[in-house]
Amino acid sequence: ASIIEPATRTLKTENGTNSDFRLRHLNRGDIEYVNSTWPYSTSKSIYKIQKQIEDDNSRGPRCCLGIEILQSEEKKEKEEPELVACILQYHNGALGMLHVDDKYRRLGLGAWLLSEATRILQEQGLPCFAFIMDNNKASESLFLKQGWVKEEPHGKKGTGRRRAKRKW
Repeated sequence: ASIIEPATRTLKTENGTNSDFRLRHLNRGDIEYVNSTWPYSTSKSIYKIQKQIEDDNSRGPRCCLGIEILQSEEKKEKEEPELVACILQYHNGALGMLHVDDKYRRLGLGAWLLSEATRILQEQGLPCFAFIMDNNKASESLFLKQGWVKEEPHGKKGTGRRRAKRKW
């Protein structure tokens, strides 16, 4: 299983202050956060997320990743790092549940997560794929910028409750 090197980046946030962010593997302590950020969460989804993270940590390929904020100029004495972004790998191998907290969007955190998860899969010779809901423009744009390609770009789009997941 691929292990990421603990990577830290200092980025300027929307209020103009510098903050330190660290990429790391998700663990049991992150399950509630992931479930709370997932728009499709249910009373049972927390168990699915828990299993995905536990399996990823025990068997690999280690694509359940998170980014935490370590400290910012405005709060030099931050008690504990706070998770602000994540990506998971489903049991079928697809990447998903990509989320970045609103306050930290447009800093490149989603791109950082996606590029690292993609690298891990490619190093292990595993297929890279994801499913993105129709009209999720932010995810579509991010995946395109990272070199991903929609499997059926001219497929019929769903609307309303009939929105379809598109394979990338």
